[in-house]
Amino acid sequence: HHALPDRAGGFCLFNNIAIAAVYAIEKYKLERILVIDWDIHHGNGIHDFFYEDRRVFYFSTHDLMLYPYSGEIEQTGKGIGEGYTINIPLDRTFTDNDAIYIYQEILMPLIKGYRPQMVMVAAGFDAHADDPIGRSRLTEKTYAGITRLLVELRKTHEYFPLLFSLEGGYDQRSLT
Repeated sequence: HHALPDRAGGFCLFNNIAIAAVYAIEKYKLERILVIDWDIHHGNGIHDFFYEDRRVFYFSTHDLMLYPYSGEIEQTGKGIGEGYTINIPLDRTFTDNDAIYIYQEILMPLIKGYRPQMVMVAAGFDAHADDPIGRSRLTEKTYAGITRLLVELRKTHEYFPLLFSLEGGYDQRSLT
Protein backbone atom coordinates (compact mmCIF):
# COMPACT_ATOMS: atom_id res chain seq x y z
CA HIS A 1 0.00 0.00 0.00
CA HIS A 2 3.09 2.19 -0.08
CA ALA A 3 4.02 1.64 -3.74
CA LEU A 4 3.38 4.59 -6.03
CA PRO A 5 2.58 4.35 -9.75
CA ASP A 6 6.21 5.02 -10.70
CA ARG A 7 8.17 3.39 -7.85
CA ALA A 8 8.21 0.94 -4.98
CA GLY A 9 7.83 2.20 -1.43
CA GLY A 10 8.28 0.71 2.03
CA PHE A 11 8.28 -3.05 1.59
CA CYS A 12 5.81 -2.79 -1.33
CA LEU A 13 6.88 -3.43 -4.91
CA PHE A 14 3.34 -3.16 -6.27
CA ASN A 15 0.23 -1.56 -4.85
CA ASN A 16 -2.10 -4.56 -4.89
CA ILE A 17 -5.17 -2.65 -3.68
CA ALA A 18 -4.72 0.23 -6.13
CA ILE A 19 -4.22 -2.19 -9.02
CA ALA A 20 -7.31 -4.19 -8.00
CA ALA A 21 -9.42 -1.05 -7.59
CA VAL A 22 -8.46 0.31 -11.02
CA TYR A 23 -9.17 -3.10 -12.55
CA ALA A 24 -12.62 -3.23 -10.90
CA ILE A 25 -13.40 0.29 -12.11
CA GLU A 26 -12.33 -0.42 -15.68
CA LYS A 27 -13.50 -4.04 -16.10
CA TYR A 28 -16.73 -3.94 -14.09
CA LYS A 29 -17.53 -0.22 -14.39
CA LEU A 30 -17.71 0.20 -10.60
CA GLU A 31 -18.26 3.74 -9.38
CA ARG A 32 -18.02 3.31 -5.60
CA ILE A 33 -15.18 1.29 -4.07
CA LEU A 34 -14.35 1.62 -0.40
CA VAL A 35 -10.76 0.89 0.61
CA ILE A 36 -10.22 0.26 4.31
CA ASP A 37 -6.59 0.35 5.40
CA TRP A 38 -5.99 -0.92 8.94
CA ASP A 39 -2.23 -1.36 8.56
CA ILE A 40 -0.42 0.61 11.28
CA HIS A 41 1.54 2.43 8.57
CA HIS A 42 -0.34 4.96 6.46
CA GLY A 43 -0.95 3.62 2.94
CA ASN A 44 0.48 6.66 1.21
CA GLY A 45 0.42 4.91 -2.16
CA ILE A 46 -3.32 4.19 -2.04
CA HIS A 47 -3.95 7.62 -0.50
CA ASP A 48 -2.05 9.48 -3.22
CA PHE A 49 -3.37 7.37 -6.09
CA PHE A 50 -7.04 8.09 -5.32
CA TYR A 51 -6.77 11.49 -3.59
CA GLU A 52 -8.54 13.27 -6.46
CA ASP A 53 -10.95 10.45 -7.35
CA ARG A 54 -14.40 10.01 -5.80
CA ARG A 55 -14.80 6.49 -7.21
CA VAL A 56 -12.53 5.22 -4.42
CA PHE A 57 -13.21 6.23 -0.83
CA TYR A 58 -10.06 5.71 1.25
CA PHE A 59 -10.42 5.10 5.01
CA SER A 60 -7.19 4.66 6.97
CA THR A 61 -6.25 4.22 10.61
CA HIS A 62 -2.51 4.47 11.24
CA ASP A 63 0.33 5.77 13.45
CA LEU A 64 1.74 9.10 12.20
CA MET A 65 5.01 8.42 14.03
CA LEU A 66 5.83 5.50 11.72
CA TYR A 67 6.89 5.34 8.07
CA PRO A 68 5.83 7.06 5.81
CA TYR A 69 4.97 9.76 8.40
CA SER A 70 1.89 10.85 6.45
CA GLY A 71 -1.88 10.70 6.63
CA GLU A 72 -2.90 13.77 8.56
CA ILE A 73 -6.54 14.01 9.61
CA GLU A 74 -6.93 17.23 7.60
CA GLN A 75 -6.12 15.41 4.35
CA THR A 76 -9.60 14.60 3.00
CA GLY A 77 -9.15 14.60 -0.77
CA LYS A 78 -8.84 17.19 -3.49
CA GLY A 79 -10.94 18.36 -6.42
CA ILE A 80 -13.72 15.89 -7.19
CA GLY A 81 -12.11 13.62 -4.57
CA GLU A 82 -12.67 16.13 -1.76
CA GLY A 83 -14.32 14.34 1.15
CA TYR A 84 -13.48 10.86 -0.14
CA THR A 85 -10.44 10.33 2.09
CA ILE A 86 -10.54 9.82 5.84
CA ASN A 87 -7.28 9.53 7.76
CA ILE A 88 -7.51 8.67 11.44
CA PRO A 89 -4.18 8.78 13.27
CA LEU A 90 -4.10 6.34 16.18
CA ASP A 91 -2.39 6.92 19.49
CA ARG A 92 -0.08 4.09 20.55
CA THR A 93 -2.08 3.64 23.73
CA PHE A 94 -5.20 2.63 21.77
CA THR A 95 -6.76 -0.63 22.86
CA ASP A 96 -8.78 -3.19 20.95
CA ASN A 97 -12.01 -1.62 22.19
CA ASP A 98 -10.85 1.84 21.08
CA ALA A 99 -10.05 0.62 17.57
CA ILE A 100 -13.30 -1.31 17.19
CA TYR A 101 -15.22 1.73 18.45
CA ILE A 102 -13.68 3.92 15.73
CA TYR A 103 -14.67 1.48 13.02
CA GLN A 104 -18.14 0.98 14.42
CA GLU A 105 -18.91 4.67 14.95
CA ILE A 106 -17.18 6.20 11.92
CA LEU A 107 -16.84 3.53 9.25
CA MET A 108 -20.21 1.80 9.58
CA PRO A 109 -22.29 4.97 8.95
CA LEU A 110 -19.91 5.85 6.11
CA ILE A 111 -20.58 2.50 4.43
CA LYS A 112 -24.31 2.95 4.80
CA GLY A 113 -24.14 6.42 3.21
CA TYR A 114 -21.57 5.69 0.48
CA ARG A 115 -23.11 2.32 -0.44
CA PRO A 116 -19.93 0.80 -1.89
CA GLN A 117 -20.19 -1.64 -4.76
CA MET A 118 -17.03 -3.32 -3.43
CA VAL A 119 -14.98 -3.13 -0.25
CA MET A 120 -11.24 -3.79 -0.27
CA VAL A 121 -9.23 -4.12 2.92
CA ALA A 122 -5.52 -3.36 3.07
CA ALA A 123 -5.12 -5.87 5.88
CA GLY A 124 -1.87 -5.12 7.62
CA PHE A 125 -1.37 -6.96 10.88
CA ASP A 126 1.58 -4.89 12.08
CA ALA A 127 -0.53 -3.07 14.68
CA HIS A 128 -0.55 -6.33 16.64
CA ALA A 129 1.02 -6.06 20.10
CA ASP A 130 3.57 -8.80 19.26
CA ASP A 131 4.69 -7.22 15.99
CA PRO A 132 8.32 -5.99 16.18
CA ILE A 133 7.70 -3.03 13.84
CA GLY A 134 4.27 -1.64 14.72
CA ARG A 135 4.76 -0.65 18.37
CA SER A 136 1.03 -0.91 19.07
CA ARG A 137 -1.12 -2.71 21.62
CA LEU A 138 -3.81 -4.26 19.46
CA THR A 139 -4.59 -7.99 19.40
CA GLU A 140 -6.55 -10.45 17.30
CA LYS A 141 -9.69 -9.01 18.92
CA THR A 142 -9.38 -5.84 16.81
CA TYR A 143 -9.02 -7.64 13.48
CA ALA A 144 -11.79 -10.12 14.29
CA GLY A 145 -14.07 -7.32 15.52
CA ILE A 146 -13.64 -5.16 12.43
CA THR A 147 -14.04 -8.14 10.12
CA ARG A 148 -17.20 -9.17 11.99
CA LEU A 149 -18.61 -5.64 11.56
CA LEU A 150 -17.96 -5.77 7.81
CA VAL A 151 -19.45 -9.24 7.37
CA GLU A 152 -22.55 -8.36 9.39
CA LEU A 153 -23.06 -5.11 7.50
CA ARG A 154 -22.66 -7.00 4.24
CA LYS A 155 -25.39 -9.45 5.32
CA THR A 156 -27.88 -6.93 6.69
CA HIS A 157 -27.57 -4.22 4.06
CA GLU A 158 -26.67 -4.26 0.43
CA TYR A 159 -24.42 -7.12 -0.55
CA PHE A 160 -20.94 -6.03 -1.63
CA PRO A 161 -17.91 -8.10 -2.59
CA LEU A 162 -15.28 -8.02 0.16
CA LEU A 163 -11.58 -8.44 -0.68
CA PHE A 164 -8.74 -8.66 1.85
CA SER A 165 -5.13 -8.11 0.79
CA LEU A 166 -2.32 -8.90 3.22
CA GLU A 167 -0.15 -5.79 3.57
CA GLY A 168 2.08 -6.07 6.61
CA GLY A 169 2.64 -8.10 9.72
CA TYR A 170 6.03 -9.27 10.86
CA ASP A 171 5.34 -11.60 13.78
CA GLN A 172 4.67 -15.03 12.35
CA ARG A 173 2.91 -16.33 15.45
CA SER A 174 0.37 -13.47 15.46
CA LEU A 175 -0.36 -14.06 11.76
CA THR A 176 -1.40 -17.68 12.31
